[in-house]
Amino acid sequence: MSHNIGHSACPRLPSPLDRGAFTLIELLVVISLITMLISMLLPALGAAKEQGRRAKCSSQLRQQMVAVLAYATEHQDRMPAFHHASYSTPDADDWLMGRDTNVFTCVGKGSVFRYAPDREIYRCPSLAPGVYRSGVGSNGGFDYALFIAFAGTKLQKIPSTAQFKTASGDTLTLPVPILCEEDPPFHINSSSPEPGHCAWDQQGKWHGGGGFYSSLDASTHFFRPGSSITPAAYWSAKKPDGVSIGLDNWWGAQNYDSWGKF
Repeated sequence: MSHNIGHSACPRLPSPLDRGAFTLIELLVVISLITMLISMLLPALGAAKEQGRRAKCSSQLRQQMVAVLAYATEHQDRMPAFHHASYSTPDADDWLMGRDTNVFTCVGKGSVFRYAPDREIYRCPSLAPGVYRSGVGSNGGFDYALFIAFAGTKLQKIPSTAQFKTASGDTLTLPVPILCEEDPPFHINSSSPEPGHCAWDQQGKWHGGGGFYSSLDASTHFFRPGSSITPAAYWSAKKPDGVSIGLDNWWGAQNYDSWGKF
């Protein structure tokens, strides 16, 4: 006797095709989530890019200082001059400008250029382009300057450390500054667009409130003293007789145009 055994049909799993299109609310939720993730990632990406630019800037300053030392080695261990050549070593040209006072054409004519012959290393990758003499951004040619207190000086006379007096009155003992980034308003892209650092010229502060400088051994240092004021007038160092003088002046009543005088 045959028996008909009934078979219950297996339930059909839902197919993705059974579902309709995304609703407007679902699309808005997805878009808002993507926007939120992008907004969270952008600061991290920007910080990573700036970190790379800082590393490049530091490397460029090191290359420039190595070039300065190479120049000195071939010139009786004497530092190069600055743009007022008669106040340092009369027969020497400016370390970066030579005898050309045009910021757009001068780089490449200075006395140290042949030791570091790449024009790009004299522009900081983190400083925005600016309008010439506007006080904002790069002057278009260079963003670094030489402390002119040491122009024309014998390397052996330059001290290894210097003191910086902060706006709050604290004194920091740091490796002596030789080359530095310089802020456009004071005066590298305003009233005095030249690569000499003295008086109220101020060090660069566009790397998160600070900037780099290079020292006598070609080491580079990030400088952020917690103050918006960083003029050369706040730096001092000890002469061979032990008396401290400022690294800001290069002429005037004292007529100490160069550390070489001492």
